[in-house]
Amino acid sequence: MTGSGSTPPATIRRSRRLQDTILAAVHRACDDGQLDLAAKLLRVGEESMAVESDLRRRRQDLWGLIAAHERLWHLRHDDCESSALTHLHSAADMGFGAALAGD
Repeated sequence: MTGSGSTPPATIRRSRRLQDTILAAVHRACDDGQLDLAAKLLRVGEESMAVESDLRRRRQDLWGLIAAHERLWHLRHDDCESSALTHLHSAADMGFGAALAGD
């Protein structure tokens, strides 16, 4: 194995920073509908951002975190809004539409 000519794992350079990898994982969890996991990953992302020494990079990371938090919030609350609308429509279908509308 040592004579195979491959680079040992310790010297492989990663193309993404840890923060970028975490944000990608957050979006992947959102895509897969794993919203609780996405929230946990966001907390880890916040921790990794907090140790960034370059203020310019930290500011860029912050915007990415904000966007991911907004996406997660919308995914969680769109479900609530759509279920509320479903309840209103079913009440209207049962003849309660006029009562709900105040007529």
